[in-house]
Amino acid sequence: MLPDALEIVDNRNRPLLVMPCADALRQGLPHRAVALLPRLRREGFLLLRRGAVWDAAGLAPVPAGESAEQTAQNLRERLGLPPAPLRRAEPFPPDAAFPCFLDVFVARLHALPALPAAWEALPVDADALNGLLAMSDAPLSPLLRRIAPRLLHARDL
Repeated sequence: MLPDALEIVDNRNRPLLVMPCADALRQGLPHRAVALLPRLRREGFLLLRRGAVWDAAGLAPVPAGESAEQTAQNLRERLGLPPAPLRRAEPFPPDAAFPCFLDVFVARLHALPALPAAWEALPVDADALNGLLAMSDAPLSPLLRRIAPRLLHARDL
């Protein structure tokens, strides 16, 4: 579900104006978004979600007036994941493929949850993800290719 309105931001992530979400996305204007990756706490595995390719569990624009943390919690609930502590990775600035300031959150799960029927999940450890990233034809989303290298080096997530 998309929000009604987004904050359009400048190149330093400062709010400029609020406009309808559909208009902002259609025009590719810079805004804020969150991505969510579940991680099995003890095993250190990330859970990737399959659509056309393997990807983060979810991606959502941050509605005007809402924090990235609240959007990440709402996304976790909407995806059917159990309550879990969220850890925020270093934000990603906009680029050609993603015209948004992206906050990546890792949901630290205690155990593999009973996932919704719509999920096809792939647990991967750092070595497996590094191997997939090294393969140019591996079915990974551009988003995952962008964020995974930094997540692999973030020991506190």
